[in-house]
Amino acid sequence: MSTMQQNATNSNIISAYEQLEPRLQFAIDLRLRNVSHADIAKQKEISVTPQTVRRWFMKGGACYLAFKEEERIRKRENKKRREKLDEYVNELAPDALLVVEEEMRKGNLKAALEILKMAGLSPVQKFEDVTPESEGILLLRKIIEERRHETQSVLTVQDTQKTDTAVSGSEDDF
Repeated sequence: MSTMQQNATNSNIISAYEQLEPRLQFAIDLRLRNVSHADIAKQKEISVTPQTVRRWFMKGGACYLAFKEEERIRKRENKKRREKLDEYVNELAPDALLVVEEEMRKGNLKAALEILKMAGLSPVQKFEDVTPESEGILLLRKIIEERRHETQSVLTVQDTQKTDTAVSGSEDDF
């Protein structure tokens, strides 16, 4: 089957959700927002007993398959949104660090510290009485220590490469 035929076939597939009557779709939408069976039953568009709504969502019920399908779709969409948000926050982290460096003396750290926290760059140790200034200092110390460790790792690799080159060069003399 060609790609065009597959796309045509896929576009003809109607989801379980789309096959349901509007009031069942509405019930699913509410349930996906964690609305209780009792509160769904009270909706004027639905107006059935809570037991009926419960039966709709039980395995084999009128809404069960469509609900599970929509739940999977929305979880996938939410995961993609979270990944994009994580990327965005990580892009902001270097700028936040600059703000911390510039604003530490002025005491305007709250927004920058929050962005750093979102990026996973929060202090390892928490104190009872933490001020934004002390938290900023802890973050800077942690970041500086991480950068020192990275630099030392690079220098160690470079030293090893130089030693290997020197040893192989001296072997040629024999």
